[in-house]
Amino acid sequence: MTTKCILIIDEEKNQSTTIKAALEKKESWLVLIAASGKEGSLVVQSRPLDGILVDLSISEIDKSVLFNTLQHSPDTQQIPIILLTTKVQKINLNQFVNLNVAGIISKPLEFLKLAEQVAKILDWL
Repeated sequence: MTTKCILIIDEEKNQSTTIKAALEKKESWLVLIAASGKEGSLVVQSRPLDGILVDLSISEIDKSVLFNTLQHSPDTQQIPIILLTTKVQKINLNQFVNLNVAGIISKPLEFLKLAEQVAKILDWL
């Protein structure tokens, strides 16, 4: 079985580092981190990915850059995306209509269960 490669896009370095550690320890996945949507856009164009976790708290400009890249490149349109969001945050699902959104995980994150949640959403079980 090949190792899955996941990209985390999150402006909060401590959170993304904790997510990375949780996923790599539990499932031995290769986990990359991007601190912005712009940085994430460069990563998705540079290597094949099996999934992307996007924290919706990144800036609107960064979300626009990232989602535009994902929507318009045939190489990235099929990458499944999991959105990370606070429970109280209202999500405008219209902005995600053309994206391959596989699911949503609410914050606060349960780091001990996160790998299982991701695997279930992406149908990797």
